[in-house]
Amino acid sequence: MSYKIDYSVNSTTVGGTKTKGSIFIRGIKSNHGFDSFKFVLEKNVDFNDLDTNMVLNALEHALKLQPET
Repeated sequence: MSYKIDYSVNSTTVGGTKTKGSIFIRGIKSNHGFDSFKFVLEKNVDFNDLDTNMVLNALEHALKLQPET
């Protein structure tokens, strides 16, 4: 599976502007419990806490969807 999420947030360095980024989530789900996911954050400038929090929240949400064994 592969997902791409494009987003824009208010710039923390230049007031009144926005910066764009993309998050890619790629992975495979296995019937044997060996799932593998890769999270990639692409952004040219102006990284901030929101960028990393989005990746962490996506990972947390994906893990919560896993059935408990």
